[in-house]
Amino acid sequence: MPAARFRKMAISVLAATALLTACGTDASSQRTAPEPISPQITGDATFTAITSGPRLTCALTTQGEAVCWDLSDSGQFDPPEEWLAATKGTYIDISVGGNLHCALTEQGTATCWRSIGGSITYPTDTPDEAFTAIAAGIAHMCGLTERGKAICWDLAPTLSDTPDETLTAITGGAAYTCGLTEQGKALCWKSDPFGMIPLSDELLDELSNAPDGTFTAITAGHYHVCALTNQGKATCWGGNWFGEADAPDGTFTAIAAGFDHSCALTKQGEATCWGDNTYGQTDAPYGTYTAITAGLFQSCALTTQGKAVCWGNESNG
Repeated sequence: MPAARFRKMAISVLAATALLTACGTDASSQRTAPEPISPQITGDATFTAITSGPRLTCALTTQGEAVCWDLSDSGQFDPPEEWLAATKGTYIDISVGGNLHCALTEQGTATCWRSIGGSITYPTDTPDEAFTAIAAGIAHMCGLTERGKAICWDLAPTLSDTPDETLTAITGGAAYTCGLTEQGKALCWKSDPFGMIPLSDELLDELSNAPDGTFTAITAGHYHVCALTNQGKATCWGGNWFGEADAPDGTFTAIAAGFDHSCALTKQGEATCWGDNTYGQTDAPYGTYTAITAGLFQSCALTTQGKAVCWGNESNG
């Protein structure tokens, strides 16, 4: 999922932002310099936003174009031609889910494509609404209307289980969605009426039991949620099987929750990640970044020059 941002925003299920690890030594001297994604994939493009899902990573160029890739193919995986032809224009937001991916036009229209089992279709059941932000879950998508109302959809045109509160931010998890109210309160709710994704009542209670406080950013991982307080402190809750909810001390400007790991950006723009590191997804390279996202077994960030840098399991986007 992409890094949480201080505005009306959305973050996909596996994405966002990070901290330094220091134990009496200079952590930056022990980490490698960033390696930009191969020009074979991104060309000379520079990006303003980036988001990761289980299979894909997508980014928006400075011209507002959507570029997506799956590193297992070592090549480009752009949105399908029929989607591009039907949605000509530039985009202000993009979110990648498990099989449903959407971008937001300058007019607030959510335009989506679906990928299942290697096949790609252009769905026509996107809600007829103008959105200010979108957020992908594993099997669902949500958007915030101009009035701050959450609308979610998947196989059905709309899902009815959304809160009445006015929201300023939204983010999608495995079978649930979270948002921030106008007062900065975090709240989460189930978004899987068909039971496609396993989510026990006990775990849903843990996810819904958001800590007290006022938050400026929120990001949902597979089964855990992280948020930033007004002071920039990272707080996480929900599942914590690999330490993904054990947020480190520090002051951060962005945060991202992935499958079983999380990442954040310090005030200096350095990335730090915690949780499952089976594939090196928490070994953030040294550098200065402006955005960060966490996926299944991978993490990605944008350098100050707008280049995409990823680390972790390259066979999973």
